[in-house]
Order: sequence, then structure tokens, then C-alpha cells
Amino acid sequence: MSATKEAVAAKETITAKMARWAAALEFNHLSQDAVYQAKRFLLDSVGCALGGYQQHDVKIALQVIDEIAGRGPATVIGTGKKIDPVSASFANALMIRCMDYNDIYWKQDPSHPSDIFPAALACCERAKSDGRELIVGLVLGHEFEMRFCEAAFPGIRERGWHHATLTAFVSPLVAGRALHLSWEQIQHAVGISASRHCTLGAVTAGKLTMMKNTVDPMATQSGVLADKDERFEAGPGGKSPDSFACAGGRYSLRSEQVRSPYERDGRPFFAVRDCGGDRRPPSDSCAIRDEKDYGPGDSGAVEKG
Repeated sequence: MSATKEAVAAKETITAKMARWAAALEFNHLSQDAVYQAKRFLLDSVGCALGGYQQHDVKIALQVIDEIAGRGPATVIGTGKKIDPVSASFANALMIRCMDYNDIYWKQDPSHPSDIFPAALACCERAKSDGRELIVGLVLGHEFEMRFCEAAFPGIRERGWHHATLTAFVSPLVAGRALHLSWEQIQHAVGISASRHCTLGAVTAGKLTMMKNTVDPMATQSGVLADKDERFEAGPGGKSPDSFACAGGRYSLRSEQVRSPYERDGRPFFAVRDCGGDRRPPSDSCAIRDEKDYGPGDSGAVEKG
């Protein structure tokens, strides 16, 4: 096969389609509602992180990070320390995740898309980007993570894998866009991160340990690590890996899940609008408070409907 044909074949892979779209997404492509929902989930995640900062497993992780992290531009929530983006993305993702209070989306597979927010945060700080660029990263994380939860039949959970396996595909898309990498570099980073990060479902079986809420932050960190070196190019022979081939092919992937954006009534629709499940951001409670004109002393027992 000629080099030209090989290049065309590489562009036709699923990861290439996703990487091209991620690299090209701009703030002005987003709907107002997608921007609004991204802000809501960001505020919710910061709240989770401030609570998580006080937890024992986070304290252990921060002690380790103090020993191994390098200096850098990325902020560690709760400390104000500036360290390298790879270490910061893990620390902040663990804070968001460890109390199990952040958002959830569950279709064929479950996920907590806001676990990926720290990849956008750390890489936007490294790139010295503004808030609009950050929102693009936040929307991208929900967009791909939620689509992955719908794309595999059966879900990877039914095959004995944890949904952090999906996050390892998504986090390099988010980090790569935040770092302004080319779509080819992002595609290679997806292959680097996802092909080595299949997480066993055993972390959610039996007696739960700290690993249950640590594996997804590790997958977020994996994507940042894969993207952080902007020199990633094609591997031996110039071929670009398709990460879905690395996954083993034991489930089918619906190709329409990588089309973008979703449309409803002929208008763009971003998946972040559908996230939450039984864990809606606190702003939902605030909306009910305002609608019912509740005061501080008016609340009683709260039951989940």
C-alpha cells in the first residue's frame, strides 16, 4: 500500500474522526445550554473537590505527589500549589471523585464525566488559556464519555472491565484539545493512553477499597501524560494506531456515536445537557428553593423521588 493510501486509511479510523472533531471544536460552536451546563457541573465538581480534599485517601495521594511531582503551572485544589499538569490532574480528579458525590451517567456503561475536568483544568493552565477554552474542554469530556457509555454492546462492564477504561480513551481528547495539539497528535495520544489502561471491574466488587474511586482519576492522568509531550508522531512505519482495534473487538461500536454534534429538531445538541442521572448539581436544589420560596428553616426530610 502506498504512503498516500496508508494516510487515507488512517484518517478513516474511529479515533481519527474523534480526534479531528475534538481538535476543531471552538467555543462558538457550543450551544448556550451546553455552556450553562458545563459551568454548573464545574461548580459542582469544585464543591466535591473541596470536600474530597479533606479525605484520608486524598491526603495519602498528596503526600506521594509532594515527593514525585515536578514544578509546573497547574494548581492543586485546596492547596494553591503549582505543579506539573500530569500530577495535578490526578490529584484534582481524586478530590472530585473520592466521596462519590459527583455527576453520573449510566446507559450501557456507567461513568462520572466530571472526573475528566481536571485534565482540561491542568492543560488549560499550561497553555495559559482563558475560560472559554476551559469550557470547550469540559464539554468535550462529557460529550465523548457519555457517548462511549452508549456505544458498546454489550457494555464493557458486562465484560468485566471498569468504566475507567472508557476514560482512558476520552481524557487524551480533552487534554490534547486544551494543549492545542493537531488532530494527528491527539489520535496518537488516544492510542498511547487507551491501549495500556484497561481497568479491571474487580475494583467495584466485594469489599470496596480506596482503589474504587482512584482508577478513574488515574485514567484522567493517563490522558494528560499521553498528550503532554507534543512530539508524539506516528509509530514505526508511520502507521497511526486505532485504539478500538487494541480493545480486542469483543463488542461492537456504533459508529454513529462519533458523529457530532448530536442534533435535536435540527439544532446542535451536546450530551452534557443529559448528564446527571440521580445526582444533579446543587443548582437544581437552588432552582426548587427559588420556585417554592423556601427559607433556611423550611426544609424537612428530603426523599429522592
